Amino acid sequence: MHEVAVNQRRALGHLFDEYQGERVFIDGCLEGQQGFAWVDDAESPQTAILYYGFLYLGGDPRGDGAVELMDLAVQLSDAIVVPSLDWCETICSRFPRRFSWASWTALTSESISPERLRDRMGRIPPGCRVRRIDLPLAKRLFREGVLVFRTYDRSPERFAREGIGYCLFHYGQVASVIHSMGMRNGQLKGNLLTREDLRDYGYGTLVAAHMVTECLERSIEYCWEASSPASLVVAQKLGFVESGPRLICQQQHTVLTIHNFRPHNVEVYADSPVWRQLPATVHAGEVCRSRSFSGLRWVALEDGEPVSEHVVETGTNAWVIAPSG
Repeated sequence: MHEVAVNQRRALGHLFDEYQGERVFIDGCLEGQQGFAWVDDAESPQTAILYYGFLYLGGDPRGDGAVELMDLAVQLSDAIVVPSLDWCETICSRFPRRFSWASWTALTSESISPERLRDRMGRIPPGCRVRRIDLPLAKRLFREGVLVFRTYDRSPERFAREGIGYCLFHYGQVASVIHSMGMRNGQLKGNLLTREDLRDYGYGTLVAAHMVTECLERSIEYCWEASSPASLVVAQKLGFVESGPRLICQQQHTVLTIHNFRPHNVEVYADSPVWRQLPATVHAGEVCRSRSFSGLRWVALEDGEPVSEHVVETGTNAWVIAPSG
């Protein structure tokens, strides 16, 4: 297994030709603008990984180096995107009961009517308001675990500079959030979250209308992937049309709640090739949350020295980083 330097990734393009439609993370990785890449063989690769937010596998799932890359893949992501059923069957047979596969529905905003969006934006229920996500709001949503920033280097500051997002408040409480996870070559990949107890009131549709309107005004194609019937309904209400399936191998994940009770900031990372390189800061006295999955070991550093670790188990996990002494 070999990590591929950013200036050598374009040569891997043929391994990902099967992916059509939305290619935000794929193209960003191949162009060396973001993410990470690995191959089974440095001289003549048959199989490759691209990783940024989601993980994409390309090439021959039956190749000699595919097993080693799959073992790496399960350390990095709970959502592995694959181009064929052969990949799904290979992953699920190697990791029985740990993975399931599904076909998400890909949709495009190319035919959406701006008038339809404006009509949706005008239907603001009593007690609700919509706000564009700026830096203070991004930090708040990160602290509360609403935005976990799988992309933008898990940084609210970088998201505020480069991303787009909107938040709907219901009587002052966060009810629904939509935000970009990445943009590349005129396409945007986003994520919509609505509080479970406030679903079915149209809040997701309303906040998404604001987001998609800004994308249209900036000539950006919003690429929607519906992973559930509810997501598909929202997209269709806004005028999205189906563009094809997207095969996903889904690993069961959990939420890791991190409590830093030390008097100083700590850097935390999951002990895998990517997250060792991209530690996140947890401020003194702060509580934050991150998506994780069973078996991952997390490490906390203070001034470059390990001060705590936690191995994630199935179910809810709380990691207390205790004060020294």
